[in-house]
Amino acid sequence: MLPTASLVVADTEDEGVIHDLSQHGCRIETPCPIHVGQHYRLILQLSSSSTPLLIANARVCWKSQQQFGLAFEHVDPTQQAQVRATIQQLARLPQK
Repeated sequence: MLPTASLVVADTEDEGVIHDLSQHGCRIETPCPIHVGQHYRLILQLSSSSTPLLIANARVCWKSQQQFGLAFEHVDPTQQAQVRATIQQLARLPQK
């Protein structure tokens, strides 16, 4: 299973696949309409059995076709630690 993300803005929730997760952001692939500069609450789901990771504020910084880059803004220390742990978990997954 590829890691997935729920992108929440106002009352709308969209889904995407996470790529290139780092401490400062990630790339997401989704067919949903996305606009540069838009802010999202991001819920990262590493696997069906893992606890979701919440990034309260992420901004779209670029878009190309069905992919876009998110920059994490105002990430508190607890979230930073969770992102680091998630990156370590992803590094241990088999590559496809």
